[in-house]
Amino acid sequence: MQISSYAKKPFKSLKHCIQRIRRGYCDADLLDMGGWFLWVIVPMLRKFSETIPSLPMWLYEQCIAETGYESGSDELNKICYQKWKTMLNELADKFEKLESLYDDDSGTFHQQEALKNECFKTFSEYFFELYL
Repeated sequence: MQISSYAKKPFKSLKHCIQRIRRGYCDADLLDMGGWFLWVIVPMLRKFSETIPSLPMWLYEQCIAETGYESGSDELNKICYQKWKTMLNELADKFEKLESLYDDDSGTFHQQEALKNECFKTFSEYFFELYL
């Protein structure tokens, strides 16, 4: 499975640029939605990890239980934010690996399928936390 040449060259035509501006994707991206998604999700997760304004409550509570720090302490916040950033970057790494398997056909179908399932399971767990 190859990522379409349109996804690799996102500004190939003015028409596609305008479509991406208006709706976030262009007609050419429809030729390979999986490739387009992988092309977009990795940099989005990395950027989000750099600009996270808040933490998931479940992670905050987990950090309190693990560290014993009181809620609201600077140390606790620092630890939680670093942990969340690491979790997001690990997910981006997994999607990046999936993208390389997808693009190269270097992995077997079972490798691709297992990694895809792992990526989307984690993505699903984080889904409602991925907003600013």
